[in-house]
Amino acid sequence: MFKRIFDSMYHIDLNAKKIERKNIGEGDLDEYIMDLLQNIVNLPDSRHYTFESDNTEVKNLIDNIILEILEGNGVQDYFSYSDKIAERLLRKELYAQEKYAHFTSLQKGSLIQSLVEYNDELIYLISKVEHESFLNAEDLVKQIGLPYEKKALKISIIKFTADYEIIDIIVFDSNKRISQYWVKDFLELNEKNSDEKNTSSAFKAVDLVLSRKLKKSSPTDYTILRNNLIGFFRTQSEFVFENMINTVFGDYEPEKPEVVDMEKIKEEIYKLPENNIFDKRFTIISKEIKAKIKKVVKISEKIDLHLKDHINQLKQVIKSNEKPDGTKVIEIKVENEQTYEMFKYRE
Repeated sequence: MFKRIFDSMYHIDLNAKKIERKNIGEGDLDEYIMDLLQNIVNLPDSRHYTFESDNTEVKNLIDNIILEILEGNGVQDYFSYSDKIAERLLRKELYAQEKYAHFTSLQKGSLIQSLVEYNDELIYLISKVEHESFLNAEDLVKQIGLPYEKKALKISIIKFTADYEIIDIIVFDSNKRISQYWVKDFLELNEKNSDEKNTSSAFKAVDLVLSRKLKKSSPTDYTILRNNLIGFFRTQSEFVFENMINTVFGDYEPEKPEVVDMEKIKEEIYKLPENNIFDKRFTIISKEIKAKIKKVVKISEKIDLHLKDHINQLKQVIKSNEKPDGTKVIEIKVENEQTYEMFKYRE
């Protein structure tokens, strides 16, 4: 359960170049913030960061808010620092709006800051909530306000220990990519894991689960799911955790359902980013998995089969079969005419 220590909210007005602090106790705004806090516990598609240095402005302002709390000072003392955080966002948004005006426009919105206790951790939430247009049901006049269902556009969570040491910084952005003005210009954050490291770690971690769970008990299911995994990493430019789960596993029905428990396998996969093995969202660097996807399969003492990449419609390309006399063979669809002719024997 959340124990809220401090909240602040600001409308960021880019046109007027000013911020306007709002009263949290007005209307349903208090409930709105509680709902937002509930939704940040398990952020989808998030990424881990660190501050560029101990002297960055936002970090120092948050440190000052915590110091005011430790000294038992009042809420107004907190506001003097949260105001500065909002003013910094305004400056950075005005700069970004001018810099990128030729191809994009920043979403107008409000900045919410909350300091809360949750599960023996102290969390400082900084979230930008986009504004939306709607028709007033009474007079049918177009108005601008906060969306009640789809709330957060950008979320940054700074987690502290009981001794107020930062243990993690998590960022989520509902855009396709995390906005650089938000993480670099405004918050001054560095990625904890590079795209290269994320790509390598994510592929290796999921592949390891498949190998451990399936390679001996059901080699066929292992081969199919590993091929799906390779296909995802080879065809997608952006890693989004839920998309990976859906692409690799989806509604997959095991070849050996009597020994394969797909739910348990997926449960183990879901734990991987929780253990900080990799981020839930990053840009895939394909060269990082080129060596990892290659596999040599022994056919006999004198023949090896080299699997070099993802194979579309795997079951129609290569499969095992058994002749009437009990001889086990591998059937492979051939696309190279010269190769086909090399083994076309007279009956």
